[in-house]
Amino acid sequence: MSPALRLVRGGNRSRATGPLPPQPATAGPSTTLTLRADHDHFSARLHDVHLLHAAFPLTVGHAREGYRHIRLAVPVGGHRRAGALRIHPAPDHDVIDILDQLGARAGFPRPRLRRPSQTGIVCVEWGEPVPDEPYAAAHLYGYHPAAAETYARTHTRSTPEGLW
Repeated sequence: MSPALRLVRGGNRSRATGPLPPQPATAGPSTTLTLRADHDHFSARLHDVHLLHAAFPLTVGHAREGYRHIRLAVPVGGHRRAGALRIHPAPDHDVIDILDQLGARAGFPRPRLRRPSQTGIVCVEWGEPVPDEPYAAAHLYGYHPAAAETYARTHTRSTPEGLW
């Protein structure tokens, strides 16, 4: 793990998930909050929370175009056999940039684009193909049993945004 890791104020969570991954040099307060929220989201749901040590900040958009958003991408491993992230890409080339970022890292096999929704939301997936049935999807995402139950009750493939 890189020595450049730094903890966001407040340190590690009680579940001992470890520090957040290194943040981009241009990360600001809203980026830190988003990464902390993503980290908390996954640490509460993943069966194999150690995967958060290999997660990385995935950059969506470009600062020069006035749109830049950073989300936490968690690799496959252990019980986690797939991952996905729903985003609002700025220009079309953002999707290619995202696929390139994922493809350049270990733990993100077969990055691909799932067809965009009518709302313009794009789903980027990696790992095994993700079924439409939420309970089965939650298991592929490596969620522990209670989190899989909650996910199945509250998510559909048409849920507007989210981390998987």
